[in-house]
Amino acid sequence: MTLDVDKLAFEHCEDEPIHIPESIQSYGYLFAINQENHRIEIISENVIDLFNLQGDIVGTDFFALLDEDQEGVDFILETYQRARNRKTRLPIKIKFKETLIRQLSDRDFFAVIYNSADRLIIELEPAAKFRKAYT
Repeated sequence: MTLDVDKLAFEHCEDEPIHIPESIQSYGYLFAINQENHRIEIISENVIDLFNLQGDIVGTDFFALLDEDQEGVDFILETYQRARNRKTRLPIKIKFKETLIRQLSDRDFFAVIYNSADRLIIELEPAAKFRKAYT
């Protein structure tokens, strides 16, 4: 079977959800964090499915959720400052405390960190294990 590119209809591509700025894939999570006090101000709708916390996570210190020492927090904040200064997104790895994550959820995540509206933004997706490429 061959694909005839001339017969494809591209006139509605801009309407596809993937083109909505700042949208999150269903397996991803978004946190908007106050850069001064590190409190969570905005979350994607699905964040409540990630944690086994009682009550609202908004207002919580984001770094209190992490299973990292102070050196890890410093690295995240330094990466945020670099991303902000360069006006880009930079990759980081996030690991949440095991006791806070729902039993079926991963606790290791790949993430990007960046600035938006003077908030520290972290977008996460579960860390996948990559298969070794064979040649």
